[in-house]
Parts: sequence; structure tokens; C-alpha cells
Amino acid sequence: MLSKIRYPILIAFLALASFAFATDLTLDAFSKNLAEKPSMEARKAYCSEVIQTYNSPDLWRNAIEQWKQIDSSSATKWLAEMLAKEPTSAKYQYLSGRWERNLLSRAAIARRVVKAVPDADYGYRLLLSSYSSLIDGSAPAELKKEFEKWLTMDEPLLEKYPVLVTETSEESMKQLFSFYLFRGRFDDAKKLLTTARDSKQRWASVNQEAILLARQGKFYEAKKLLEEDTDKIVEAQKLSEKEREEYIVERYTGALRQVKAYDKIVDYLKSLPKYEENSMLLYMLAFYQALANLPDDAFATLEVIAQQGSMSADQVKSDEDFTSIHSDPRWEPMLKKLAEGWSRKAEDRRTAVLAEKIDRTPPTWALADSKGDTIRLADLRGNVVILDFWATWCGPCRMAMPVLDEFMKKRMPKGVKVFSINVWENDRPKATKFIKDNNYSMKLVFGSDEPAKAYGITGIPYLCVIDKEGKLRFEEKGYSDALKEKLDWWAADLLK
Repeated sequence: MLSKIRYPILIAFLALASFAFATDLTLDAFSKNLAEKPSMEARKAYCSEVIQTYNSPDLWRNAIEQWKQIDSSSATKWLAEMLAKEPTSAKYQYLSGRWERNLLSRAAIARRVVKAVPDADYGYRLLLSSYSSLIDGSAPAELKKEFEKWLTMDEPLLEKYPVLVTETSEESMKQLFSFYLFRGRFDDAKKLLTTARDSKQRWASVNQEAILLARQGKFYEAKKLLEEDTDKIVEAQKLSEKEREEYIVERYTGALRQVKAYDKIVDYLKSLPKYEENSMLLYMLAFYQALANLPDDAFATLEVIAQQGSMSADQVKSDEDFTSIHSDPRWEPMLKKLAEGWSRKAEDRRTAVLAEKIDRTPPTWALADSKGDTIRLADLRGNVVILDFWATWCGPCRMAMPVLDEFMKKRMPKGVKVFSINVWENDRPKATKFIKDNNYSMKLVFGSDEPAKAYGITGIPYLCVIDKEGKLRFEEKGYSDALKEKLDWWAADLLK
């Protein structure tokens, strides 16, 4: 299915010296130790111990985020107390800065951290994160000039950051890559991307190289690169010939979207054979026409979609890519047409969905949840189990999760359980925070790479439904608006 692609010091010397003896705890060991603690109080105490003992920003971040998930108020209180005791501590300033919502205030904190420990990368990382909304284009228009002014002032300070970043600092390298693209420093971006790929960093994919090419206006080269890479995936039998074209479309439009080349995407989609007969291509065309400021074309495409009954009014209404045409007098009448067309085709869709039932034995697994407890698939026998494989950086995953959450809160029948399995990223606190910030009801478990490999997943989101006897019966690759009704139909069918 095509999916929308929518990233201490009291005194500096004393602080560094006090941590010199403790650097050998890995993140995996920390997570394992935390899970083995017998109580919540013991886990909070362990997080406090790790933060105070070890000279590892990665451990500090993970420990404070895990603590926050266990008991947010006590974590916040403890950090405030530590900062009051050691007001010049780079460590505690850094941790408090990560929680600072005012980005310019965060930048001010980051400058103090950099001044205190100029040879450590985490202060620079915090400083650059303060400008993330400017870099990714999400900053409000009224704040862009202010952010740009401060970033220009901070840029000389950031020049030391690349020197401090090691090949194992994936988040820092990814952050720097985005910064180089934003600043048009394409040679620096290419060099960094090559280094990251040589060290097998997951983020440094061919997709990122395509984005780099697109940012330079080399659209043909970007498309050719993605086609060649997709052919390698097909040759490795990780993707079928049937899925090849859809995957290329998804990757190429995703790369162009990153550089806001919406007009190029529109031309590309209209060049594809029989695009008028493909509901997802038509939908993509409609929202990219809206983004490209082509309202007449967008409404003409939506008219075709309404006649086909291939997309719901709720999906179109909630899609922020159509914001530019909300005030058009044609908008409300179009939503009515879409709702009528969608309703008219409901029974045809249900019949087609249930005809896709399969009969496979799913790979078993035992994975940790956000509290460190182990969840086992084998223990869920007797329930209908819905698994959602996802990552925080995945745009289509972010579209699917509110649909799952609504299903759980409003319509999920007794006997159904839903798990969101975080894969293809190594940042448990980030995933946990994402679930909590959105108040999602899905049970979060951490899967890393192994479960994804076991289930043969080549793209996310990937959802599958396991029946009460433990058989995998339905699966969904990517996201579409049909997920809402599919959840109802899958559950009803398997609970019979």
C-alpha cells in the first residue's frame, strides 16, 4: 500500500574528573538492570544512581526519561533539586535543557553547557536541537526570523561540533546532516553521509542520499538512484516485482517532499501509467496539488476520488496537507461528496478485506515494555492480537497510530489486545515519550531489528492480526484511510 511520507559542572575540571572512573555501563545493560529492579522505588533509585555515577550523556538521557515514565513528578523534582545543589553543573543543565519547551531558552542553556564542557559533544547537540523547527521547516512564520538570527550568531560556536562527533554518535551525525542540508553545505553533507554509511548507521540510507541530490536540484539522479537500489531489494527477494513500482513512488515522492519540490511531485505522479485508476496515487496527487498551490487541480482530483468512493471525508478533512484549500467555498461541498461516495462502497470494501484472510504461524517473541517488564506473544493465546510495527521517524506510522488509539478507546471489543512494537531505532525514551505525549492506549514494546526480520518486514508501518488460536490471519503494509474500518472488520471476524 502506498503511504504518505510525511526527524557541571561546578567547575569544569572537577566535574569531568569526578566521572572519570565510571564509563562502562552500556544502554542495553542499563535497561536490563532497570528491568530487574524489584519495585518502582528501586528503579527510580537506580536511575538516580546512574545519572550521578556515569559520564555518559546517553545514559543520563535514558535514565531520566525512564524515570520520567515511571514517575514524572519525582523525576522533575529530583532534577530541580540537583540543579539547585549544583547550579553550574553541565550535566544537570543539559538534562533540564532537554525538557525546556521554549527553544530560545534551551539555546541559552546549551551555550552555558558548551562553555562549561567545550570538548564534549552533548552541549552542541542540545544547541543545534534548539533550532530543529527552523531546520525542518516547522517553525511558525513569525518566529523564523528570530530563530535565523540566533542560529547565525551561534554558527561559529557550532563549528567545533563535527570535530567532536564520533562514528558511533548516530543521533549527532543525523542532526549534523540535516543542518548541512539546511545551510546548503552539500559537500559536508555528502562526506558525513559517507562516513555514516561506512559505519553502518541505520539512518544513513540511500533515501538520505536521494534527499541530498534532490536538495541540489538533481531530481533525475535521485530517482535513478532509488530505482537502482529498489532493484537490488527485489533481486534479494525482499520485495516483489508487483511492489517495486509502489516502493519507488513512495521513496521518490518522500525525497522530493523533504525539499518541498511539490510541483515536481505533481508532474511525476501524472506521468505514471494509469494513475487515474489507482486510488492512492490519486489521493497523493490531490494533496500534492494543494501543497503546490494548485487548488483547481486539487478539487478536480478530489472530485474523481469522490466518484470512485476510494477515500473518506474524515481522512481528507484531517489531512493537514489540504489546509491551504480549507477556506475555499468548494471545500465543504466536496467533503459531503466524499462522505457519500465512501459510504456507498462500504460493503464492497468489507468483502474484499475479509477475502484477504491468510493462515500463517507468526514468529514468537518476548519483548520488554516501557516499564522493563517482559511481554510474550505465547502468553496472549486466547485473544485476538493486533501488532503494529512502527518508529517515531516514520510519517505513515504517525498516521496509523491515532486510528489504532481511537479504535481502542471507542470501539474495541472485549478479547482484543493491541501492541505497538517499536523497531528500526535505538531510542527507547523517545518512543516512550511519543506514546505518552499523545496519550495513546497501545501497549508499547521494544523490538529493535529482530522481530522485524522475523516477520519479513521491509517497510513500516506493518500491522498484523493474530487470532485466538495463535494464527496470523490479516496483515497490512503501509497506511491507508481504510485502516479504521479494517480494524472493526478484522476484530468482528476473528471473534466469531
